Amino acid sequence: MNRLAPAAAAVFLSFALAACQSPFGGSTRTGQQVAVTTPPPAAVNSAAAINGRWIPTDEATRGAYYAQFNNGSFVSRDPQSNAAIAQGSYRVTSETGVELDFVGAASGKRITATCQRSAPDRMTCTPTVGGTFSLQRTGAS
Repeated sequence: MNRLAPAAAAVFLSFALAACQSPFGGSTRTGQQVAVTTPPPAAVNSAAAINGRWIPTDEATRGAYYAQFNNGSFVSRDPQSNAAIAQGSYRVTSETGVELDFVGAASGKRITATCQRSAPDRMTCTPTVGGTFSLQRTGAS
């Protein structure tokens, strides 16, 4: 029994010293604070980060439509008639990821697309139907 007491004390002392080195506080040996990283602002991963008017950058579709993103709602419109071409919702999945879920007005079919932002004002989307498309945010809202 007497042999266990020093071993138990050593284990307890190890845990106590380790607690002093926690990344959530300072170091008792140097007196310096340990940097604690903070998560990115919530707006980066929120629907508001995508809000605004976006236009296609692909040569074939440039000027054919524009997309309006507004707090989780998505609609693409014909720029001449302003008629809805597709509408649905979007969800920011990460700092660079966005998922679209919409219904085409002409086909009535539900389509989803996974988008990746290469910059805050540019994204490339891969839909479940059709080819990849790229969008750029404009100054218009």
